[in-house]
Amino acid sequence: MDILPSTFWEFAAAIVVLAIVAVTVKVGITLDINRWRELSRERLKERIQMTCPHTSIAKKEGGIEVQSWFLSPSGTLMYHCSRCGMETADSRIAGELMETYSRDPKLYKKRLKKLDRLKNKL
Repeated sequence: MDILPSTFWEFAAAIVVLAIVAVTVKVGITLDINRWRELSRERLKERIQMTCPHTSIAKKEGGIEVQSWFLSPSGTLMYHCSRCGMETADSRIAGELMETYSRDPKLYKKRLKKLDRLKNKL
């Protein structure tokens, strides 16, 4: 009977190796890599939408001008960000963001840098 291991340690190692192979095969069968990549991409898009400043800042004579990227298609109550695609029913968000970024343009620049890093991952 040369098939069976002769010592206890060889027998224990064979059982451990078989268990690892069984777990690997089970994970390989149940793990759908395409689905996993799709889910991670969706999470990244959500992070991009939450990071997007939804506004643009331009220098004007003696100050800065802040414009909202939120648009409301005719016939709907939803507002749509033309930069990231976020949809919201609250029109106050645009005004609050414009006010915040007009007071602190450095915050706007920080958000844009973070947004660029996230878009590079996409």
